[in-house]
Amino acid sequence: RGRPRAAANNSLHVRRVATRALANLARMWMDTTELKLDFAGLVSPGLYQFNFAVPKVADGDYAMAAQVGGVRTTKLARLRVRG
Repeated sequence: RGRPRAAANNSLHVRRVATRALANLARMWMDTTELKLDFAGLVSPGLYQFNFAVPKVADGDYAMAAQVGGVRTTKLARLRVRG
């Protein structure tokens, strides 16, 4: 009892992905609050990733928008925050 039935596999396989930061300035907003981006870049062909910390806000749904190189998205995406 309490013992594993199979030997533990201590090996860890990590696939490293080459990321590339954007050449143009990237900005992001959560409603009207501009977020501090920790990373904005290409992580896979056609897939862009934006890393940011969610500020302390009340629970709710917040419209998200991004701007890269002066071109801004519409606020179609929403982020649900629950504390």
